[in-house]
Amino acid sequence: MRYRTLGNTGLKVSALGFGCMRLPMADGKVDRDKATPMIRRAIDAGVNYIDTAVFYCDFDSERAVGDALSGGWREKVVLSTKNDHGDKNDLKAWQTNFENSLERLRVDHIDIYNFHGISWEHFCKNIATAAQASAECFSHNSSKQPGPPAITQSWPSYPTTTKPASASTPPQASRSQANSRRSDSSSAGGGTA
Repeated sequence: MRYRTLGNTGLKVSALGFGCMRLPMADGKVDRDKATPMIRRAIDAGVNYIDTAVFYCDFDSERAVGDALSGGWREKVVLSTKNDHGDKNDLKAWQTNFENSLERLRVDHIDIYNFHGISWEHFCKNIATAAQASAECFSHNSSKQPGPPAITQSWPSYPTTTKPASASTPPQASRSQANSRRSDSSSAGGGTA
């Protein structure tokens, strides 16, 4: 497996990640008998970037990932999830969502915490508040985080009414700053599978 530094985070991630949006399902829940071995086999094969989110797999993906990472597997991965909160200015709700993800994942820290489903308009208007909320979540709840998350670092200044001339579509703001600023495949991990 090839590993790369993820943007400016200092995290070494596998070039191939494991995305947990479409895990095997049974009776409306993630089938743990199939999903857990899949995730663990990927880790055994060298994958160390695991990505999930609140809504994935009918709201069961984070719990399934938490189950798969129990028993010493958590220490082997860079864990990524997303805050789906729609009102990025509501810091209390942002914090609550973060704490709920920690509980569902059964972990004491999250390595990569992404904005999920943020539109271009929300990106322009609310990114500073959301970044502040994200930084507070990490500083108060993540003693193992080596420093502030990449999202709290300097953001480019974008006008709120127009897109940059070079942008034909909004950036994928649902990814971390380090991921969305990749200029080529050599500066960060590849996609998730």
